[in-house]
Amino acid sequence: MTRRHIGILHPGAMGISLAAAARRNGHVVHWVSAGRGPRTRERAEAHGLVEHGSLEQLGAACQLIISGCPPHAAAEVAEAVRATSFRGLYADCNAISPERARQIGRRMAEAGIAFVDGGIIGGPAWEPGATWLYLSGAAAADVADCFAAGPLECEVIGPEPGRASALKMCYAANTKGGTALLCAVVAAAEALGVRRELEAQWTREQPDSPTRIHQRLRRVTGKAWRFAGEMEEIAATFTAAGLPGGFHEAAAELYQRLAPFKEAAEPPALEAVLHVLKGCGTEEAGRCGGVLRVVRGDITTLAVDAIVNAANILLLGGGGVDGAIHRAAGPQLLEECRLLGGCETGEARVTYGYNLPCHLVIHTVGPVWQGGDAGEAALLSACYRNSIEVAALTGVRRLAFPCISTGVFSYPHEPAARIAVESARRSQREFPAVSEIIFCCYSDEDEEIYRRLLE
Repeated sequence: MTRRHIGILHPGAMGISLAAAARRNGHVVHWVSAGRGPRTRERAEAHGLVEHGSLEQLGAACQLIISGCPPHAAAEVAEAVRATSFRGLYADCNAISPERARQIGRRMAEAGIAFVDGGIIGGPAWEPGATWLYLSGAAAADVADCFAAGPLECEVIGPEPGRASALKMCYAANTKGGTALLCAVVAAAEALGVRRELEAQWTREQPDSPTRIHQRLRRVTGKAWRFAGEMEEIAATFTAAGLPGGFHEAAAELYQRLAPFKEAAEPPALEAVLHVLKGCGTEEAGRCGGVLRVVRGDITTLAVDAIVNAANILLLGGGGVDGAIHRAAGPQLLEECRLLGGCETGEARVTYGYNLPCHLVIHTVGPVWQGGDAGEAALLSACYRNSIEVAALTGVRRLAFPCISTGVFSYPHEPAARIAVESARRSQREFPAVSEIIFCCYSDEDEEIYRRLLE
């Protein structure tokens, strides 16, 4: 067996198990520390991964790069690798639709990078026979050979990219999609006042059924934020196959509602899960929803509890509203941002406001527009939802947003505004403590769009 240098993007819970499996097979495993948090560093150091400060450095050191990231970021990560000098073998092991996998494969081929499509079934690969990596593509066997000694089980299922992703989508449509359906069933029974009777009937059929279902609903909350994007990929897969995608689009929305439980130390109580799933009913929405309004002006002058910064993944300042906020806040803001370790696209981080009239700044990273087929909408929606969640957790009542991603990231203005308004309304029902949300527009065009959408 040839010893290889393998890059892992990125060593999260699943990625670090792949890294450990590769090391067990005698390979050297590398990672990129830029923009990653302390937990990722702890995992990488504990398993002896070689650190690099940039993706370019990792690409220069490796013959194989394995990508394992949330579905919405798959194309973005691939494009970042494509922009480096790396010209080896790229294995995309993300939960994405077959067509998305083929698109990424074509982009890699144009750059002279060999491509393998991968689909992982099972949890982190620590035990033999528990986790399977299905591979398709001309060089699929080369990737499988890297894990020949286990514990990750690999199977090549064809020379065409897209087959591995298709299998992953069909499998997860049942497992994770089925859990989403159970979430909706139990939450509906609770809302309609018949949960006790429903669970009594389940008990007659199988005595421990309610207990197992409760555990399933509680456990899924920790990864629901990630499963939302996977459900959207499954919906696209079904639609392309001539089947209705609506069920899994609804499943994505259910998982989005559970996203506030991300990385909770313990699974939440069932009552908390059902409360978040139900949200506000039609009549209740008016009572628990807050105020949405638009203003035209400079967001750095608003005397609100917090403003949102349209940042980049490094959180080190930039152009546009990002640069304006850093200039107005003063150098202390940059000093605090350096301590945060960056921010993934769609997520949010919070700092003090320093010289700004607001108390806090919530930094979120919007998606770069790639034509609309790369998960940009879900990612932009996540920016608003996660920012509002952070605001609620930090006691913010009045929150102001800029127009996220419509500057240098080139997101079309009207679709971006529609996502902003819809996401804010939905999130405000989840987090009613954030009672006023202001959309601060810099141009007449954006102000007109928001006013029309809010009417």
